[in-house]
Amino acid sequence: MDNPQNINQTKKLFEEIYNKGNLTMLDGLVANNVRLNDPATRQQKEGLKALKDTEASYIRAFPNKKVKIEDIMSSEDKVIVRWTCQGVHKGELQGISPTNKEFKISGISIYRFANGKVTEIWQSWDRLGLLEQIGEIQPALALH
Repeated sequence: MDNPQNINQTKKLFEEIYNKGNLTMLDGLVANNVRLNDPATRQQKEGLKALKDTEASYIRAFPNKKVKIEDIMSSEDKVIVRWTCQGVHKGELQGISPTNKEFKISGISIYRFANGKVTEIWQSWDRLGLLEQIGEIQPALALH
């Protein structure tokens, strides 16, 4: 069954945090013990502070990024989002110096809710595409 409240909270997360960089809004949208499961991070992150640190690193690296929800749906306590993100690599990202190159990638995120807040996030996104587009690695011609 669809959960409109969770969908609205997820849309607010995308607009306020991912697009506007308003990290203080995380306090009202995300549980203190939130868990982030993302193969692009070096390890699973746990806790609101860790999530804020992760998002802050993306804001520094891509200050003008725009994330667009392409599809959104919910089922009981989960919201699933297919999204695209584009911007310019303007700041350091995990040791990668700014390249000022444009990128556009896509991904899928699943958010679990409890008591109106996100308690767990699973996401998978095109990290290889991002690294190719910002010039960090050579295009993987064998894969195209």
